[in-house]
Amino acid sequence: MMLGRFHHQGYALGYEVHGGGEQTIVLTNGLLLDAGVNRQLARSLAAHGFRVVLLDLLGHGTSDKPPHATQHRMDRYARQVVALLDELHVRRAVVGGVSLGANVALHVAVQAPERVT
Repeated sequence: MMLGRFHHQGYALGYEVHGGGEQTIVLTNGLLLDAGVNRQLARSLAAHGFRVVLLDLLGHGTSDKPPHATQHRMDRYARQVVALLDELHVRRAVVGGVSLGANVALHVAVQAPERVT
């Protein structure tokens, strides 16, 4: 596992990378959870040859926690996922998540369909 951080729109976002396969899968956390909710799944997928990236959405886990609620919106979370793909130089990825993260994945598919496999 590799830990990373990058900046997007003035905030630091944390992520984990499991595995090193050619196909990338991005999983996001549920509300009030962090990357740990997807860690066992990431390890299993990595063992099957996938590169799995667990993003802590803004306000969760190792990512910055802004005090104002306006930063916590689905469309902004979706842009964070696309920014993560840019940061990692990933053209297309499978994107999913748990609870809030599943909704974010749908927003990514609408905002940037060319980036989602």
